[in-house]
This record gives sequence, structure tokens and C-alpha cells, in this order.
Amino acid sequence: LIWRSKLAISSQRRVNYYVKHVIQDGDGKFNKALGWLVDGQDPKIICHPLVFFFSDMIWGRLANKYFFASRCYFGATLLVFIVSQSILQHLSDGKEDDTQRIATFVCRLFIYIGRDR
Repeated sequence: LIWRSKLAISSQRRVNYYVKHVIQDGDGKFNKALGWLVDGQDPKIICHPLVFFFSDMIWGRLANKYFFASRCYFGATLLVFIVSQSILQHLSDGKEDDTQRIATFVCRLFIYIGRDR
């Protein structure tokens, strides 16, 4: 919804954009409008200030936290993978004791179970 002022000051008109219904549908769920705009592949519409504002609002308040959490989880699993495949394998001179085998097993189990997250 857009409201435009009747008055023009210095050839500029005040405009208010109401973005609630672009972000949230009538049932209170996330609206699929941004996905539809991206699927339309029209650069003029994507560069509109309203689209830029609500996509930036969605990224800044919601999506970046989940993205950062997924990147941290990926970094942690990568670190566990490196420890289990490289560091634990070369701790001894070819003789593996039970603690080293259990540590390797636990690391690999963490990677195999947690890879689908």
C-alpha cells in the first residue's frame, strides 16, 4: 500500500509505504512476495525502494542470524573433521591406543549424525 501526498515541495512529493502485507500474509505467516519478485526477474522492480527496504529488513532482523548460525555450525564440523582425520591419526607413531580410537570414533560419529543440519 502506498500513500502519496498532495503537496509537492521543491518538486518532491512525500510518499509512505506500508510494508506489513508485503512481509506478512493475512494468516500471520511469512508472505511469499519476495520470492515471487525474484522469480519475475525484473531488475526495475527489484531495485524499487520498497522491495529494497523490506528485503533488507528481512535480512537484518531474521535471516542473518540463521545464516551466521549455520556458518558457525559448518566451521565447527569442519574443525571436528580436521581433528578426526588429520590430527588424531598422526598423534602416535603408527600405534593407536584405545583412547585415540574412541576419540576418532566420537568425532566421526558427530560428523555423520550432524551433517544433515
